[in-house]
Amino acid sequence: MQPSIPILCNTGVVDNQLLIKRRSGNFKPTRWDFDYIQSIHNEFLSGEHMERATELQDKVKILLNNEETSNLEKMELVDTLQKLGISHLFEEEIRRILQYVHESKHCKNYGTMERDLYSTSIEFRLLRQHGFHISPEGFDAFIMENGEFDPLLCLDEKGLLELYEASFLSYEGEKTMDLAREFASASLRTYLQNHRSEHDDIRIRYAMEMPLHWRAENPKARWFIDFYNNKIGGHENSVVLELAKLNFNIVQAHYQQELKHVSRWLNQRGFAKKLSFARDGVVDSYIFSIGTVPPGYEFLRIMNAKIFIIGTIIDDVFDVYGTFEELTLFNNAMLSWDINDINKLPDYMRILFDEVDLFIKEMEERVSSKKGITITPFLRKSLSELCKAYIQEAEWYRSGNMPTLEEYINNAWRSVGIFILLSNIFFLMENPITLDGIETLYSHDIMRYTGILSRIANDLATSSDELKRGDVPKSLELYMNETGASIDDAKDHFKLVMNETWKKLNELLRDSPFPSEFIKLAFEQTRIVLHVYALGDGFGMQVGPTTKGFAQLLFDPVV
Repeated sequence: MQPSIPILCNTGVVDNQLLIKRRSGNFKPTRWDFDYIQSIHNEFLSGEHMERATELQDKVKILLNNEETSNLEKMELVDTLQKLGISHLFEEEIRRILQYVHESKHCKNYGTMERDLYSTSIEFRLLRQHGFHISPEGFDAFIMENGEFDPLLCLDEKGLLELYEASFLSYEGEKTMDLAREFASASLRTYLQNHRSEHDDIRIRYAMEMPLHWRAENPKARWFIDFYNNKIGGHENSVVLELAKLNFNIVQAHYQQELKHVSRWLNQRGFAKKLSFARDGVVDSYIFSIGTVPPGYEFLRIMNAKIFIIGTIIDDVFDVYGTFEELTLFNNAMLSWDINDINKLPDYMRILFDEVDLFIKEMEERVSSKKGITITPFLRKSLSELCKAYIQEAEWYRSGNMPTLEEYINNAWRSVGIFILLSNIFFLMENPITLDGIETLYSHDIMRYTGILSRIANDLATSSDELKRGDVPKSLELYMNETGASIDDAKDHFKLVMNETWKKLNELLRDSPFPSEFIKLAFEQTRIVLHVYALGDGFGMQVGPTTKGFAQLLFDPVV
């Protein structure tokens, strides 16, 4: 382990805050304070509920292992389990089903079997999602000689919806899947205009807002539970739905216990008094950690929540509170970890730096004891890279020089900070790790791709509010400035960029140097970021829709 940094007297810059004119972020108080969080009571971790969950799991396993059901029926069941957030309870059974489906594609009579759009699409989506090789050639049967999809398919609302969802599992260069997305999107929009089925309308609009492949598991599960639970959605399998409800409430109870832990930690650290200029958002920060859904990742969720809180305070220092001279001092200290640089920090920055150091020590102790490897240099590098990105943004703001869009993106995918969360996932996941594996992670494009997606989602939601707080122009403004595009055209452009970036990520599902568990968790971490920002700056400004979503995930059980 790295030696501890000695605590010395601060003989450098005097923190004469009363003499410095500082900006304010105008952050609203949190809706969920310490007392509220600590007062939460939840009964769903009791033995009675856990026993019932086990009984229901056994019944669902019987459904999955029923040899009399067709491949399509089994795929539909797998799809339902995924939508309801309980597929992780049946990983072995699902893998076996999809392996059989994949092998069936190579049987002698498979090519002569009559296929419809719905079954072809759901098969393609599920197999790709789980890492099986499957070509988009199966969709050629629905394309006419002129290279367009058969217009008669517009009458198949169920098939169109599945085609639309499947198209988001495409790779770069797959023109058939690009065509599929364009055709399905246009056809579904037309369908919504001409049909007034409340059931179809709700489900299609949900898909058009964001495809299943981009949606985080727990928010998606909550939506589908509510959808199937009311008269509009309906669901024929009461066992599956009961298990989904019970599992959601049990998982929520676990989240509440972890949230209490993080809340106590934050209260003990005294950030609200020592660093009162920063956002007070323990719930908001914890939300970003729930991408790691499976059991056994409690410590990872807690640590990601902690570093998100610390990172948010650093962000507020660089965006709003700190002077440029102070920011330069902090950046130098984070780059060097030299005690001479550290002792030049003003008092409030020294408090923040010490919290970073304590976080690294806690991570180091956990990983070195369990995996016998030292990660302190990598954690320090990650956090220094974050600060380098922040200081670049501060320099642009101070100088008044507007970066090009390319310069901005090359910096901004780091400043969004998701690569730090992915690093923690890699260090704390259950798989063994090696120094070579860590080096590969830090140089791999997965960091950039997830960063770009997170940055664009963040900018689409927050750029106007951050400009008011004194931040640099974001991707939307820069693109509009360089191209003369309207705001709507700029948003369409960056949605296209997100589509293309997801294609690159999708290829990691079939070919990656990392364990499949890491890829799964990295994808889910990216999805939770997209979820938080999908309805606006709910993190920075605590607006209605996202705040309601936070409550549904953490505080309101399903009934």
